[in-house]
Order: sequence, then C-alpha cells, then structure tokens
Amino acid sequence: MNGFKFSFLTFFFSHLFAAAVGNPSFPSILEEGFLIPDTSWANLQVGVVGDALFQQRFTPENSNINVQQAQIQGRSYIGSFTWNILERVNLEGAIGSGQFSWGWIQEDHSIEGMLKGGMIWSAGVKAVIFEIKDTSFAVDGQIGGWNWMDGHALEDGMVLSKKASSQMKYWQIAAALSQRILLLIPYLGGVVNRSKLKIEPGIGWLKSKYYLGLFIGCTLSLGTDIALNGEWRGGFEQGFSLSGQLRF
Repeated sequence: MNGFKFSFLTFFFSHLFAAAVGNPSFPSILEEGFLIPDTSWANLQVGVVGDALFQQRFTPENSNINVQQAQIQGRSYIGSFTWNILERVNLEGAIGSGQFSWGWIQEDHSIEGMLKGGMIWSAGVKAVIFEIKDTSFAVDGQIGGWNWMDGHALEDGMVLSKKASSQMKYWQIAAALSQRILLLIPYLGGVVNRSKLKIEPGIGWLKSKYYLGLFIGCTLSLGTDIALNGEWRGGFEQGFSLSGQLRF
C-alpha cells in the first residue's frame, strides 16, 4: 500500500508544470508516517511542487532608467525536504529548475527573451501558532533565488549576439488560517514578498513592483502518509501551484 502511494505521488506530479507558499499549517497535517513512528519527536518528509507563474511585474531600482512594463512569467519543478518537529514546526529546503520568459519596453524598443536551466533554491520555516479544534493559524517564512539560468535575448524581434543570463533573489513572510473539513483543509492568507531580478546584458537590478498579496488553497489528506495541495496566489504576482508531501 505504501509503495502504491509513493508511485501515485511520483507519477501524478512528474507530469505537472514551484515558489508557492503552501499551506502554513502543514506541520500539523501529517500526524503519522509509513516508517517513523508517530511517537517520535521529529520526522522527515519529502515533497514535489509544480508551479506556473503567470505574471510578476518589476520596476528598475535606479529611477533614472526609462524602463516600462517589465515582467516575467514561467514554470518550475522543485523537490522539497522537510524536518518536522513535534508536528508544530517544519524546517524546509527545496531545489529544482525551470524556465521563464521576460520582457520590457526601453526607449521605445521591445526587449525580451527566454531563460532556462540553472537552479531554483529556497529555505524556510513553517510554524503552527495555535489550533482550536479543527481551525489553525500558522506562519511561513522563506528566502530563495534563481541562479545560473541562460538563454537568448531579442531587441525588436532581432536576436542579440550575446547570450542572456539571470540572477533572482527573494524573501517572503506569510500567514494563514486553515479549517479542516473531513479530508479537506482549505486555507486563506496574506503574504509580503520582496523580489529582485537582474538580467545580463541588461539594465541592472529590477525590484518587484508589488509586494503584498493574498493566497488561497486547499490540502487533501487523511492525516497519514500523504498530503496533496493546490494553491492560487495573487497581488504581488499571479500564479498557481500543485504539490505533494510524503511523511516517512
């Protein structure tokens, strides 16, 4: 049975297209695993995330640079690793890869391109602050980045001779209320996100234009072994993610 669950999780998410928040109450959702006894004060978990970023807008850090409509969109594939403590705190790390397209208008010229490969990484913590019956309030904090992606760039539709590369880094803090309803655990929360992006050859660092947002999602779990999650986020960016978590 445990082998079937693992195979199902792997098959399902390997066919999807991650910088999602995730359910901040995840530390308390999986109360039992298939290997480590639930009497242990700590356990290990792994997960997969597929994320589609529909749009995130940026503006130059240097106000003297005339750039308009700077934005990115893309998708990513990420594996996560979690150390759960007392079913109240998750210490998390994630690594993966992906691709994104970018573009802006600079002095009446259209600059755009596609970058892929490299490494997407993040580290974070989730903590359940309180639980009242089936309702919980939890917080999430993350730092991360995209590094070493490269690809092509175009100016007014003409391919530039020099390859493009990127750096991106971010931090975010989120909080959410969740409510268990049988197998479903819907949640709603708010997030503060600050992102910086640099594309070479380019115009220096760009910063995220918006930094406040909302996210809404739903987790499906029996409370043992596996949890599946879907999430929509808006405001600071628009995106959708699907993820799965497996407790050992």
